[in-house]
Amino acid sequence: GEGPQQFKTNARIAFSNNRLILYDTYKIIIYTMDFVLQKEMNFRDTLSRVIPIEEKFIVPNFKRVDNKAYQIFTLYNNNFEKIKDISCELQNEDNFKYLITPFSICRSWGNKAFIAHPHKGFYIEVYNENGEKLYQLDKKMSPIKFAEKHRQAYTDEMKYFLGRISPVKSINLN
Repeated sequence: GEGPQQFKTNARIAFSNNRLILYDTYKIIIYTMDFVLQKEMNFRDTLSRVIPIEEKFIVPNFKRVDNKAYQIFTLYNNNFEKIKDISCELQNEDNFKYLITPFSICRSWGNKAFIAHPHKGFYIEVYNENGEKLYQLDKKMSPIKFAEKHRQAYTDEMKYFLGRISPVKSINLN
C-alpha cells in the first residue's frame, strides 16, 4: 500500500547496531530493535540498497553524464539529506568480459564503509562515517577471462533453474 508503514513493492531489510531499517524503491522506515517506529521517510531518488553507517546511510546509484555511466555512492544524514558523494566510478563496458561483477560494492561495519571495486582487482576503499577516505587496500591481480563458452554454460544453467530447458547432462568447457 501507500499508507503509513506500508510499501508499494517488496521491502528489503538492513540492520545497524541499534536500528532495523526497512525500505523499498522510494520509502524507508526505521525502527528500534524492539520494533518501535523511529521515523518514516519518502525518498525522491530510487533506493536500490541502503547501507547504514552509524546514524547515517550510504545509497548506491547510477548517473549518466555526457553519455557515460557512473556508479555513485552517496552519504546521507539521519533525515536522508544528502551530505556528499563519497565514491564515483566510471563504468567500463569491458568489465562485462570478465568473470567478475562489473559494479562496485559497498558494505559497512561499525563506523567504517568499505567500497570494493572488483573490476580493479583486489581494491577496497575504506571511509569513516563522515565520508572521509581513510585508506585503501590494493593488491594487483589478473582478471579471469569470461569466454563465450563460459557465458553459454552459465546461461544454460540459469535457463535450467528457471525451468526453460531440460537438464544439462554435462558441459565441456575444454
